[in-house]
Amino acid sequence: MEQISPVNCGDAPVLFVLLLTSCKLKELLESVSRFSAFEFAFDLARTSMKNKMPEIHLKHAMYLEDEGKFQEAEAEFIKAAKPKEAVLM
Repeated sequence: MEQISPVNCGDAPVLFVLLLTSCKLKELLESVSRFSAFEFAFDLARTSMKNKMPEIHLKHAMYLEDEGKFQEAEAEFIKAAKPKEAVLM
């Protein structure tokens, strides 16, 4: 199967539909997180893979930290069970 680059995909929701129909849920969650569509990733995980929630919280925390949103990042690190990262940020 040919991989679709996010740079070449003008419409991210189309990519999500393609991924949903052509790959495993775990791969979809990883892809959604890469595109910073965290609410969608949280919704998928809540309904299908609750064990992935901490991983998504961690990715969201790192994204927020990179964006300079430190208070929000701190809360996400805590939800990811990574308090040390919250302190070190």
